[in-house]
Amino acid sequence: IERIPEIQVIWIDNEKMRIEQGKKSTSSDERYFQMAENLLYTELGLALKKPKQEISQLIIDFIDKNGR
Repeated sequence: IERIPEIQVIWIDNEKMRIEQGKKSTSSDERYFQMAENLLYTELGLALKKPKQEISQLIIDFIDKNGR
């Protein structure tokens, strides 16, 4: 979790630019993102002995505190 701020963001917020670069979000992308997010929270929850529901807020709080 401490290294999350070091991870390079690869998403482009501007949808027009995503379309131009062939990166338009699709329903499949969204489904896989949700699956990955769920697996991440489950794994971190097990490792930290916390319910996975707390992990999302833990990550958000950490990033807010340490900047991104």
